[in-house]
Amino acid sequence: MEEMHYSQESQREEVPVPDFKDNITRKLLLQFLCDLCTWAQATPVTSVGIKKDAHSLYILFRNFAFSEQDFWQTFGGYLIALRPKWKIGIFGTELSSQETVALLLNQQNGKFYAVQKTISGCYADSIRSLCLRIECANTEDAAMVNLLCQHMD
Repeated sequence: MEEMHYSQESQREEVPVPDFKDNITRKLLLQFLCDLCTWAQATPVTSVGIKKDAHSLYILFRNFAFSEQDFWQTFGGYLIALRPKWKIGIFGTELSSQETVALLLNQQNGKFYAVQKTISGCYADSIRSLCLRIECANTEDAAMVNLLCQHMD
């Protein structure tokens, strides 16, 4: 995906690798999303990308605030486990400056790092709203995950 603005790294922290041996299936992705709904105490809005052949799914949690550290401590293991099958981008808005914040998972030398990027390069302590971009293998997978998300209640 093309970036509209150049982002600078504002934070990097190692994330422990989970001891995960199960197959990576939609069930694990759905468990992650259900846990995220419980954590956010909200039901998200979902949408498949706007292009006809889009294979990205967007999941938006509005009107709640969180800290990056809490997010990674709670969901870092899920994101590492899901990474081989689904690339998940995490975005939000810094609470006071309204600057866009990207939370990324990078891998270097067998270790995983939680990386925060902002345009200014300033660390965002509090983040408002949460948007996940899940890149699926194809349009059918994106449609199926979207359908599952719409029935998570």
